[in-house]
Amino acid sequence: MSAELYEKAGQPEDAAALLEKAVAARPADDDLRLALSGLYTRIGSLAKAEGLLAARLQANPKDAAGGAALAALYLMTGRPEDAEKLYREVISQSPNDVAALMGLADLAVAEKKWSEAVDYINRARAAAADDPAPGLGLVNLYVLRQDWHNSIAIATDLANKFPTNIDVIDKLGQVYIHAGDRENAISVYSRAHNILPDSMPILYSYLGLLNSGKKLTEARATLRAALKGDPRSAALKGELIRVEAEIGGLDAGLAMARNLAKTDPDNGIYAIVSSELYQKAGRTPEAVSLLEEAHADRPSDDDLAIALARLYAATDLPAKGEAVLQARQEANPRNARVRSVLASSYMGQKRYADAVTEYCRLIEDRPADSWR
Repeated sequence: MSAELYEKAGQPEDAAALLEKAVAARPADDDLRLALSGLYTRIGSLAKAEGLLAARLQANPKDAAGGAALAALYLMTGRPEDAEKLYREVISQSPNDVAALMGLADLAVAEKKWSEAVDYINRARAAAADDPAPGLGLVNLYVLRQDWHNSIAIATDLANKFPTNIDVIDKLGQVYIHAGDRENAISVYSRAHNILPDSMPILYSYLGLLNSGKKLTEARATLRAALKGDPRSAALKGELIRVEAEIGGLDAGLAMARNLAKTDPDNGIYAIVSSELYQKAGRTPEAVSLLEEAHADRPSDDDLAIALARLYAATDLPAKGEAVLQARQEANPRNARVRSVLASSYMGQKRYADAVTEYCRLIEDRPADSWR
């Protein structure tokens, strides 16, 4: 099992042990050292990461990648002077080192040396023509300065060059949103959705803009098309019901929920969204009654239990919500999701001791998640 797999499995200590053995066996392998230092950084062992990189840099002062990584660590730990000195040493040896150039750009931005920052970023863009990251950094700089003309120009250029890169497309859309140009943002996400129809982040950004712009028939058509590609998606069905209610009112939304439920009777999403619609219409007793009935029919459905508990909390009945969650917890004591919601409920009631108890139990049950 590789270190990466150990880390993904939530076993960072095992990942570190594996990489430590590999580094000991191949001390001159810079890639291994960088991987281990990166892992140390992600799990908060910053002193170990710094010691590893510093030792390697002492053995090989011309190690540009190690120098840039150590400088980034200095910057992370609040030592900008040390970071700048090291970045400049890297640049003196490797003028086109992208990490060092972007690090110097970050330092220049922090000091509001805008033209200097732009110069460093443009040098990084030239050195890494096939990587959109430096260009995105330049967009961020212009957004920081609320220079919408330049931020839109650079983001558009990147989108033309990297038309299937989700980060680039999303950045262009977000820039238009920040600039107050919703129509162009919608256009960006529409094109992006056509290019990347399976990207959920793009789809939901597009739907959010359509809904906020009251382009509801377009949102409905988009959701119906998406459901053809993923007919089992409860999230998409829920959004379609909400949009139908916006278009035709409460009765239309409830009718669609009932219609969809006929072919998917064991899915709690229809009751949950229908309850939302009742509550939004000011018909809270019906919202509660509907969820209570659905929960009674399917008491093992965590989604329904959580939705009912939250509705009880919203209607000043926290004890009832707590009882619902505790029942699910008794049925499955290692149900991390329900325990987390219960802890959050205690926090909302300012029952901090009870919340701490639940969070401690979560850590006991899932120790591998406690470092995240």
